[in-house]
Amino acid sequence: MREQIANRTVIPKRSSLHQNPDAVPPASPHRAGHYAGVHPEDQPYVSSQVQSRGNRPAPTTNDDVHIDDEDSDDQKPIRMPTSARRYQNAPLTRTRQEEAPPPARRNIHWLVWGGIAVFVMILGWTGLNALGSWIHDRQDDLTYGYPRTYQTDANVGHYGRVSHFLCLNLHGEIQVIELQKGHPEASKVYVIMLLPADQDHVPVTISFEDIRGSGKLDALVHVGNTEIPMYNNGTSFQSQPPTSK
Repeated sequence: MREQIANRTVIPKRSSLHQNPDAVPPASPHRAGHYAGVHPEDQPYVSSQVQSRGNRPAPTTNDDVHIDDEDSDDQKPIRMPTSARRYQNAPLTRTRQEEAPPPARRNIHWLVWGGIAVFVMILGWTGLNALGSWIHDRQDDLTYGYPRTYQTDANVGHYGRVSHFLCLNLHGEIQVIELQKGHPEASKVYVIMLLPADQDHVPVTISFEDIRGSGKLDALVHVGNTEIPMYNNGTSFQSQPPTSK
């Protein structure tokens, strides 16, 4: 009997069947949501041990290239359905905060401006009056002093001598004092009127003229803008005209 030897066709083995220590370990048989390339449950390992595709050695033959392509298709991970979802965070962008628009300009009624103008006029008038009073008081201080004093000489026919008259505003009391040099017995004090205490700055003056036409000089006492007559009876002055005999 003749022995027949059959021709054996050698089929190259896939490169993925070779036991490569750097190859990716198989997935867990429990299929608990893991796949090859991610840490299996039963075989934990360090992820740095997995060799990336970029670090694999380049193929040298066409067969190897074809086998690697098939291997890569077979080893493509298939993700199991899961209820977890991943959301990609939107990139942070800076938005320019718009400036608030300026407030609307309010129109002021003309009556407001009119009121302000009247108020300014009143205030200015009051200030001018106060300033005028202050200036007038300072002038009176220089002229009459304080208390207000005025004096003059006049021959009114009393005892045939010249009399010296002194007018005073002594804290609101208006007085006229008649003096004769060397004759103190002929001195007389006339109280003309009383003023409020706040009018102690009013000046007092005196003048002489024949009011009745009797040939004797009568006195006119000036208190501010008021004139008060004093009648001459020959030896003194009195507030009422003397009766003729």
